[in-house]
Amino acid sequence: MRFATFGDMGTYMPFGHMVSKMISNFHTAKAYDFVFLTGDIAYAGIGHKEIDELEPIWDLFGEQIESFASNLAFMPGVGNHEAPNNFTSYLYRYRLPRKSENQTNLWFSFNYGQVHIVYISSEHEYGFGSEQYDFLEEDLKNARENPHIKWIIVGAHKAFYYSDKKEYEPVSPLAKKLEDLVNKYKVDLVQTGHLHSYERTWPVYKGKAIKENHDEKYYVNPTTPIYVVQGTGGALINEQWLDPAPEWSLKRSLKYGYGQVTIKANYLKYEFVTLPLGKIVNTRYIIKD
Repeated sequence: MRFATFGDMGTYMPFGHMVSKMISNFHTAKAYDFVFLTGDIAYAGIGHKEIDELEPIWDLFGEQIESFASNLAFMPGVGNHEAPNNFTSYLYRYRLPRKSENQTNLWFSFNYGQVHIVYISSEHEYGFGSEQYDFLEEDLKNARENPHIKWIIVGAHKAFYYSDKKEYEPVSPLAKKLEDLVNKYKVDLVQTGHLHSYERTWPVYKGKAIKENHDEKYYVNPTTPIYVVQGTGGALINEQWLDPAPEWSLKRSLKYGYGQVTIKANYLKYEFVTLPLGKIVNTRYIIKD
């Protein structure tokens, strides 16, 4: 199976249109199974999150992604830019997988072959004892106990690990509250956005890079997740890197593009496909014996 993934697209710059077109071209050449967007979709808000949105921007975004979203599954999660009017536009425009009619659309999960993907909202309470924490723990437990699931991917908008100079924290809020949980259930990949950049880590736990049996391209039987920021879908890139990079940060880029994930029986391959010509600038494998 293979899918495309990114966050932070929007419509008000040409790059979102260009990334959409590139996904469509790659999909035509060799089909994706779905597209997974990790928050900040259309950027339809008018400033502060409590102020209204311009609904035609949502329509424009739909037209922008129509070339691929009209013929394969489009799986968008929420970010901070979906917050106006209590996420109403997102909730009414998209229907994600749910176990019951009463389940919120704001966090969701699904299986595709041997892969389980669960998306959580970093814009709602996710700490221990919250509805979302309970959802995530039950979901990960069930996935890990399922003999047909070999790979588990957690998605969120805001990142667990990132080295953007302006927003850097030694321990991010998500890592503080959820890192033990994703480690407990042996999550393979944590996919995020929010920072308009690309960054991937070594296998890491509590800020400590675990490099044994791994190199820059191949992670062999990692015991902790790899974290990826792929907020390169089209919104303005104006990030600045922390220098020097933290020891857990392996690769960083400020190019536009998206992630391309290919999963076989014993490996997951992650590629960063970049504008303008679709050049793949970074490839890594997670290998399970």
